[in-house]
Amino acid sequence: MNTGVRTAKTLIEEFAKNAHATVDMLHERAIELDGNLASLATESSKLLGMVPTGTKLGKFVENNPERAQLFALMTGVMFTHMMKNRGFALGTSTAVETETVKPKKVKVA
Repeated sequence: MNTGVRTAKTLIEEFAKNAHATVDMLHERAIELDGNLASLATESSKLLGMVPTGTKLGKFVENNPERAQLFALMTGVMFTHMMKNRGFALGTSTAVETETVKPKKVKVA
């Protein structure tokens, strides 16, 4: 076992090597996820008949699948926000409530 002291140069080289390996792994996973989402969106739209063929909306979805997915996501977020403002509980809350602590006033002489 080498118990010698590491130099800053070897630490930086080791960190850079690990960072590059992590970036490469994340890039590969992102490509896989993009392919999976694209195939899932295509299959689900075919199965559910969500893309009306021959209409402006259907052509928009076919020509811009990423924008259509983003539009659907934002519509859902806006709907959820609107329902929460009106008092509808759409699910269970996972957020942990914390107490607010007021800062003490300090008198300066």
